[in-house]
Amino acid sequence: MVYSGYLEGYGNVVIIESGRLYLIYGNLMDVFVGTDEVVKTGSKIGTLGGKPLYFEVREGTTPADPLKYLP
Repeated sequence: MVYSGYLEGYGNVVIIESGRLYLIYGNLMDVFVGTDEVVKTGSKIGTLGGKPLYFEVREGTTPADPLKYLP
């Protein structure tokens, strides 16, 4: 994982690096992981509050279509 904390426009956010992809999860109410912590598939990284989940995939710095990577 690369970062967990607060970012303007994203709220509480977790950014996970997976190969050359960055997975961004925002609008979290609680965050359960810390910056530079190893996150495994299926790990609980946080909970949602009143806002819907913000999810973004980036290939390096370029935004990518998340449907390309979801099962």
